[in-house]
Parts: sequence; structure tokens; C-alpha cells
Amino acid sequence: MKKLFLSLCILSLSSLSCAETHNAWETVNSVTSPVQALWIWALGSDNKGNLYQLGSLYNTGLGSWLVRKSSDGGYTWNAVDTALNGAAWGFASDSQGNIYVAGKTYGQFPEDSDWLIRKSSDSGSTWSDLDNFQKGEVFAISIAPNGDIYTGGMDFNVIGLVRKSSDGGKTWNTVDHLDQTGCVTAMTIDSKGNVYEAGYLTPSLNQWFVRMSADNGATWTTVDTFTFGNSLYPTAAAADADGNIYVIGYGATPDSKNASITTEHWLVRKGNKNGTWTTVDDFIYPNTIDSEAYAITIDKNGVIFVAGGSQIGMNGIVRMSMNGGATWSTMDDFQTPSRTNYRLCFHGIQFDSQGHLYTVATGQTFDSTPWHIVTRKFFGVGEGFKK
Repeated sequence: MKKLFLSLCILSLSSLSCAETHNAWETVNSVTSPVQALWIWALGSDNKGNLYQLGSLYNTGLGSWLVRKSSDGGYTWNAVDTALNGAAWGFASDSQGNIYVAGKTYGQFPEDSDWLIRKSSDSGSTWSDLDNFQKGEVFAISIAPNGDIYTGGMDFNVIGLVRKSSDGGKTWNTVDHLDQTGCVTAMTIDSKGNVYEAGYLTPSLNQWFVRMSADNGATWTTVDTFTFGNSLYPTAAAADADGNIYVIGYGATPDSKNASITTEHWLVRKGNKNGTWTTVDDFIYPNTIDSEAYAITIDKNGVIFVAGGSQIGMNGIVRMSMNGGATWSTMDDFQTPSRTNYRLCFHGIQFDSQGHLYTVATGQTFDSTPWHIVTRKFFGVGEGFKK
């Protein structure tokens, strides 16, 4: 009976498409889930023109690992991987068209979660497990120019670590293990093959770090440590063609009028392998107390796009910089028009193989039902942006 109900839930996530227009950002797909909770945590694409949304689907008890796929520019979506209890967090694709999904799978209880990488060589039709490592969670995955795969997360002792495969995921080795409690939450690799991991240290939670390896993961150096207020959480990272690295996330500071309330700041840090790092965007949405950055992508011209949301303002937000982070502007400030009590936050932003830009948001009403997935597409410029 439970499997039947889950199947009905997945079918209900079939698409409700909107007519295509060419006026900047448009909602191309919006669906409602009848289940207890639904999260989309990442958005990815492959070299065949497919888009993928990753997350978790909850009814009762443990959540189900969820991967959805669109082959028509985001208008329609189908679930292509829901076979496991767990949650999908990270996405990567290689030059051969293989796709990789990183996350966790549950045992009998949530605390039994295992680090898991899944791979598909046929655009999501079939899947195989690559690195069911141990109790823990993997949040980030990135593929180097030479094909090496790097994944980051934490083990069952809440110690951050990075694992690597040089044979397409057949075998794996731990190449970095933090010497204190924490977690690796983001990874990126520049065009020279320098590998970057970002994460936070516990129990204080008020420091994030960036570590780099210039020798294929053999040795690692901390290139940035950042403290900010009461807590910090890096969520994603990306590299531009010039070797600059951008790490995004959010941090909380006490409210200036009421110290018992914290204000969350949308944060973007920029640096490089030489260890020079600065905060290039510290953003708070007007008249709100929580702004969080969750996803980043950089186009072929070096234009940076960061997506997230204003949790109290109930807006999905995309900010962009055309000058390497020196100045920023908000290019999408989205709220569903029919719901004034509606939470919304973009957790993914991605270009497809044709150069079109997409975002995905998970939303819910304040009473926690119903849950929605909203897919947005940018039509205003076409393939890329010119500085």
C-alpha cells in the first residue's frame, strides 16, 4: 500500500506547463505535491540537453531519494530515480554524458544514513551504486578536467572528508580528512585542475573554510578561513575561466535592535589559490531578516549568477555580477502571485547545453501544505550575457 501511495505521489509531480513567452524570467513549470514534504536541493544538466532536479520526497517516516528529469527545456518533468530511502544533494556530469548524484541513503533509522554516489550512463534510465562508503553523508561532487571525481561530506563522527575516484567511480579513496569536527558542503575545480573544498567547522559553526589541492588531491592547504557573527554555512562553489573561485552561503549576526534575533546575510566570497579572499557580496533583502544564497553558476563570458531566497520576505532571488563580483544586481525577485503566505527559495541555478539559464525553487505555505516545485527559465538574452 505504501509503494502504491508513493507511486501516485510521483505521478502527481507530472508537469503543469506554462505557455512560452520571451520576457526575461518566466515560470515554465509548477507542480504541487500531495506528500508531507518535498525538497529540491540541486539543479544539473548533461551534454545531451537534459536537465535534472535532485532532492527528497517525504510521506511518512524516512524520505525517498528523488531525481527528476526534463528533456524539453524544463516544461515537463518525470521522476527517474526514487528507488531508495534517503536524499539527493549533489550533481555532476562528465564529457561522456554520464551523470552522478551524491547524497545519503537511510538504513532502518535516519541516524543510520550512508554516504552514497549513484551513476547513470543512459540519461537516468538505469542507475548503479558507486561508493556506498559508510555511515555519513555526501553533499558535494565535482569532476576534474582529467576525469577524476571528487566528493565531499562528513563521516559518522561528523568529521569532514573528501573522497576521490580515478577510474570512473569503480574504486574510491579518502584524500582529505579534517582534524576536527565539521563538514565539507561544497566543491569546485578550476580549469587547471586545482581542487577546492569548502565547509564549516563545529561545534561553534561560526567559521567556514576553503581548502585547495594543486596535486590531484595528494596534499591540501587551507586558503581561506572566514568568521562571521553567530553561524556560517557555505552552500556552493564555482570557478571562472581566470581561476577565481567563488564560495557562497549565508551567515547570521545578532539583530541591531534585538540581540535575541539573528539576521541571516546572503554571502559571496572570492579568492584564488594564492590565498587572497574577500567578501564581494553581503546582501540582505529589504525589510527582511533572512537572506540565504544556495546555488551558483558562471557563464562562458564570466558573468556570475547566484540563486537563493529571502525566507521571511518569501521571495526567490537571483543576483548577478558582470564584473567579477565588484558590483551586483538582483535580476529575479520572484513570488507566486496567488499566495501572500508562501515561502519560496531557489536552491538550484544552471545553464543547459544550449546556454539557457534555469532556476528551481521549493515552496510551501506557512501551514506546511501544499508543497510546490517551481522551475523558472530566462529568455531575455539568449545564449550567454555580454559584459
